[in-house]
Amino acid sequence: MAIRKRRIVNYGGKPIKVGKTLQKFVTRYEKTSPEVPDAVKEYLSLTEEEKRKARHRNSLPADALRIFMETVGLDITASITDADHVSWIGFEHGVVRIDLSEKDERDRVQYFNGPRYLYDDNNRVEFLLSDNRKGIWVLTESGVSHIELKPLSYTEKAVRMSAVSQEYVNRRGVVSESRLSEGRWVPTVTDNDGLWTSMYAAGECFRYAVETDPARKEIARRIAVASTEAVLLIANISSRDGFTDAKIRHYINTFINPHNEMSKEYVKKGGDPVYLYPEEGPAGMTLEKLLLSVHEPRTK
Repeated sequence: MAIRKRRIVNYGGKPIKVGKTLQKFVTRYEKTSPEVPDAVKEYLSLTEEEKRKARHRNSLPADALRIFMETVGLDITASITDADHVSWIGFEHGVVRIDLSEKDERDRVQYFNGPRYLYDDNNRVEFLLSDNRKGIWVLTESGVSHIELKPLSYTEKAVRMSAVSQEYVNRRGVVSESRLSEGRWVPTVTDNDGLWTSMYAAGECFRYAVETDPARKEIARRIAVASTEAVLLIANISSRDGFTDAKIRHYINTFINPHNEMSKEYVKKGGDPVYLYPEEGPAGMTLEKLLLSVHEPRTK
């Protein structure tokens, strides 16, 4: 009997083309770095009265000011309107970008704060300077960050994100959770690795199906195969005989589902309905300290 070959991915459509959109790139500098513009360094040398005037070099459009007060409503510490008529407003907790000409309503007001966009956790903005290329230089007490807005297509962004995942997150084909902390990627132990990897593999399968560039198509195929094999391996690893000396905690009143009725069936009789296992598990995992005081467990 002849075996009919089937394609894993069989998609004959064409991906929608949405053009390029502005994407954010952030670079951080010490105040004394030679990369920092002279205008920022000149501001640092001013007297307090001169700094106060320099922080608001031009008046904000009435609409931008109104939107800021309606959405934020805090004191403005620095502001500037660039050559594209985009308003940048600094305050105690970061920067707000207001551009009423954006086609997508969700892009008209954007917020930038914390170490994702600024130098560190110090969010109070002291001075703003346009880079004249749609981006902004932001000075805080700690340092300087350059927020660049560069036009990228969805394909270009996807290629960059996939490359980052492969370089910093991928572990033997498994795309597990990871976070950037103090300049380095920190892996996270979780039982959801199979879920994230399978979704990632599916995405690479679709990329392989529609990719027209031979080199990128081969990269997508290689990643899809590696991640799929990793998921299949996870599903087929046999466990060892015996028992693990560990207990499982079930929340009667959880953060995710405050109406959980089933967990109480598994609570150990006479035990604490919140804590039922050691602070540290057999695999070395440490119990996170959650604010359970505001979520009283049900005991009925």
